[in-house]
Amino acid sequence: MTSFLADRGSPRDLVIRDITDTTMGLSWTAAPGAVRRYRIVWKSLYDGQTGESTVPGNVINTVLENLQPETKYKMSVIASYKSGDGAPLEGEATTEVSPNARRVRVDEETENSMRVTWQPAPGKVVSYRVVYRPVSGGRQVVAKVPATSTTTVLKRLQPLTKYNISVIPMYKSGEGKHRQGEGTTGMYYI
Repeated sequence: MTSFLADRGSPRDLVIRDITDTTMGLSWTAAPGAVRRYRIVWKSLYDGQTGESTVPGNVINTVLENLQPETKYKMSVIASYKSGDGAPLEGEATTEVSPNARRVRVDEETENSMRVTWQPAPGKVVSYRVVYRPVSGGRQVVAKVPATSTTTVLKRLQPLTKYNISVIPMYKSGEGKHRQGEGTTGMYYI
């Protein structure tokens, strides 16, 4: 008795390239045998949104489009044969932060505090982690901000000091893309 599974193979060597805020390019090594088509299935690991596309069996690359910025996706490339589907080739990648959301805005600087504001991250954010430290070196401080807020005031800062600031969206599946900014405290007046 022969198995139909012997007629099915799997693609190999998934390469994810040319990642932007809304697209990803995929390429792979062809599966063996007479592949009718490849099904490409993707799922957001942040909000569960899914998508699917197909390419002919002689094509070994595609571009996923209309993705959400700053979102981690799991992709599967599946070879489809006349007798059914082969095992999936899987990979993960995260789209870039959209250009208008990359920067952290800093204002209301005083000698020992500053307000930090950012664009909300997509998907189901659990919380934001705000990490800041003086550019010249020194202690790094981490503050946790609820997912419902996109602003916080950094306190107990050193006067006349420039700070590097990162805002990191946190998801159940891990960290999202970092947003970067800088701010400088003012002079202490008596």
